[in-house]
Amino acid sequence: MNGEGEPFAPSTGSPGPGRGDRSRHRLLEAAGEEFADRGFHGASVRGIAERAEANVAAISYHFGGKQAAYREAFKLAAGRFVAAVRRELSGVESSEERVGRFLGLLLTLEPDPPSDWCHRLVRREFLAPEGWAEDSIRRLRADLAHLIWPGGPGATGLEPGRPCGAVLQALLGPT
Repeated sequence: MNGEGEPFAPSTGSPGPGRGDRSRHRLLEAAGEEFADRGFHGASVRGIAERAEANVAAISYHFGGKQAAYREAFKLAAGRFVAAVRRELSGVESSEERVGRFLGLLLTLEPDPPSDWCHRLVRREFLAPEGWAEDSIRRLRADLAHLIWPGGPGATGLEPGRPCGAVLQALLGPT
């Protein structure tokens, strides 16, 4: 969800018409790759700039710094991941199957396509949060809980005391 309580938009991250938009998009994709590969602490502004074939100052110009670039990259990753989960769960009625498909998507070691940094960044934040996108993580967890538990956990038979419910609650937090 965005700051207004709306779900994450399934953004493709495609650039707008302007040259600055294309530069920002290229930097955002490079930042996402860098953060997905190295985590926030291991990533560097120089590494992002090198991946984007851009000037280091461009990161400050477009994002204001490494933390803001991380937050923007995570928002884009979260939107894409929610869209992937929505597609994966489309038409699936069984609660257990919904849980299994979500976990399979989250824990896939080799995402499709393998270059999907969004998948890797979301997985990294779920399994080893670094704390730089806490608001976005909370919104992502709420969106995912709604997709997996449309009527809430009690309506699906996935109460936290049951195995599938316990796993989801550990990943998504209380609903």
